[in-house]
Amino acid sequence: MIDTVTNAVVGTPIAAGFSPFGITVNPAGTRAYVAHTSSDGIWVIDISTNTVVATVPVGYSQFAAVNPAGTRVYVPNGDQGNPEVFVIDTATNTVTATISNGLGQGPSGIVINPAGTRAYVTNLNSHNMSVIDTSTNTVVGMPIDLGTDILEGVGINLAGSVVYVANHYAGTLTMIDTGTSTSVGAIQVGTNPGFIAVIR
Repeated sequence: MIDTVTNAVVGTPIAAGFSPFGITVNPAGTRAYVAHTSSDGIWVIDISTNTVVATVPVGYSQFAAVNPAGTRVYVPNGDQGNPEVFVIDTATNTVTATISNGLGQGPSGIVINPAGTRAYVTNLNSHNMSVIDTSTNTVVGMPIDLGTDILEGVGINLAGSVVYVANHYAGTLTMIDTGTSTSVGAIQVGTNPGFIAVIR
């Protein structure tokens, strides 16, 4: 944990399972959700006590995203043979839906738009991005082609109009217009970009 005022490490490390990877925090700042690149699934941390309060088995996962209402967590399962996105109810910490039809291979990165109406999932092995309608938990339209690079982190601007996808080998961020679901260019950012964060 880092104190954002002093930029110093504070407290003691939180034991959160084997191979923790991506982390996301709910809008209220009360819960953190930690994805694992193992079978541990999602670990739920109470930020007020810095303790693990629940684990949700969802298989191999690198990233997770909380909707703006803080009521749902969306978790891609990167299993190539059975690509899925799990939907977790944050009140019960249980999986309430599983999205599979229309996903590409190796779903990995995920971001939810500020309106909470769409989730954008990068498919690592099929090199494209799927769009999920969060009101029905279904994939809408065809996957958006993103070339042949290794796709990792994904972010979205505050207006919800542009999605940014990190291209590992090219050292770029591809920009996707959410209105047309098409690429509108790329930004050169340096070597091997992985994670993306948008300042709010």
